[in-house]
Amino acid sequence: MRRGVVGAVAAVVVLALVTPAQAGPSPTWVREAGSTLQDVASVPGGAIAVAGAKGDAMLVRVFGVGGALRWSRTWRPHGPTLTGIRPTATARGIGVGPSGEVYVGGILGAGCEGGGWFLRAYGPGGGLRWHREANGWRRCRSATTVIGMDADRAGVVVAVDSFGCCDDPSSEGWVRAYARGGRVRWTDAFEVPGIPAGYSDHVNDVVIAGEGTIYAVGRVSRTAEADLDDRFDRDAVVRALSPGGRPIWTRVIGTRAAAWEDAYAVDVRGRRLLVGGTSRESSWLRELTTSGTLRRTWRWWGYGVSGVAAAPGGATYAVAGKIVRKLGPGGSLVWRTKLEGASALSVAADAGGASVVGHINRPELDGRLWRFTA
Repeated sequence: MRRGVVGAVAAVVVLALVTPAQAGPSPTWVREAGSTLQDVASVPGGAIAVAGAKGDAMLVRVFGVGGALRWSRTWRPHGPTLTGIRPTATARGIGVGPSGEVYVGGILGAGCEGGGWFLRAYGPGGGLRWHREANGWRRCRSATTVIGMDADRAGVVVAVDSFGCCDDPSSEGWVRAYARGGRVRWTDAFEVPGIPAGYSDHVNDVVIAGEGTIYAVGRVSRTAEADLDDRFDRDAVVRALSPGGRPIWTRVIGTRAAAWEDAYAVDVRGRRLLVGGTSRESSWLRELTTSGTLRRTWRWWGYGVSGVAAAPGGATYAVAGKIVRKLGPGGSLVWRTKLEGASALSVAADAGGASVVGHINRPELDGRLWRFTA
């Protein structure tokens, strides 16, 4: 199938490693929620929606801007599995539509190596509207998960990823759009032009721009075999799709030499496209134009950038491991704060500040929502 044009992206590095910044602020407020929180989204009117898990059940909650709980839902599947083990559900992505409808998706577990994706839609008040899930997961015939999503007036777009050991050629990701009523609108295979379709590819996150363009990020392997040497020959991918699912452009971040690049998170505001990820040497944040041209790159040591958010007014928030960073409109580091004993996984921004989710790394994980005022 014909795809868009691939462009190799050269790195223009901002020396963020040596940029001084004032001490980071403490969170304005913190809320405990379940055993882990995996994703967060801003709700029209100033509320905050979070998704994760509470024990073996999926968890979704909506908080007011001041931290008051508005509603909470848990769910896990019932019934038999091939292993006889009680099934589990963990939410990994959340998206909120313009009318306040909440979409949440993630992975279903059946006590085996595989699992299956699920997707649930809730009304603004928390009433369930529809539910979808992968076929065959109860019989361990699926290994897929919803890993990221975003919503607009047309419905929800999800990133679905299959998983397995190393860079198994059978590991394939795709992007799928659902109408507001749950009907599949289209599916994009997330294939990179110039790289055989049988090679492993993964999609990690999606975002929808104001005019409807979808941006998806992930990685692709340049080798077909999954041995220990070849698994490091992978590049990060950024892909733009039309509202109808047609590929517009695809950009590869990396080289043809043995490298290890992966794009974990994406956000967009205006013509600023932000992508967070990791390489063998460092974590990174890249800013591109919405036409795919690289503008600048920030690099830091440590965990990969798992969440990025473009705030009104030009500020940028990025989370990596236990670190939360705020960059100013010009790209300079405004502050850096450390969430001691925690793992920060995702971030969302609005006019009032930023919302960060993750968990406290105790013997048993405790989910957290940290709110920072702008």
